Amino acid sequence: MHPSALLDLASELLRAVLKLDAPADGVVSAYFREHRSLGHRERHALAETVYAVLRRRLLFQHLAQSGQGSMERRLVLLGWQGGDGILQAHASPPEREWLARARAIDVDTLPEKLRHNLPDWLATPLKGVLGESEFWALAASSMLLRRSICA
Repeated sequence: MHPSALLDLASELLRAVLKLDAPADGVVSAYFREHRSLGHRERHALAETVYAVLRRRLLFQHLAQSGQGSMERRLVLLGWQGGDGILQAHASPPEREWLARARAIDVDTLPEKLRHNLPDWLATPLKGVLGESEFWALAASSMLLRRSICA
């Protein structure tokens, strides 16, 4: 499959998952049943990209507000797990420039909510129970806290 088509399929799959009308793994499995011609590596790249976006959704949605094109496409570019070479070769020049600017952002300068990447309903009670330092230690150990934008 042509790599640019793979980026389009990732956007399509992410759009289906973000409807949130079924569990993500079920949507991904159904998508792969519909697209039987996808190989192992292609399926891996698509699934891991979708899950990377879901794991860092708050941060990625914040960053994806800038840029051009569909929201799903920008989220896929931020979370892409199929190798940077594909992005460099098949993303448009404006997409590559936007992605480079997004990746250059210092995560420590972002609001707390985007740094820990947890919903308020979970972060607030966790902080209350664990305290500030233990909360951030947990966030760091669970890979919720990352120093770079790269997925």
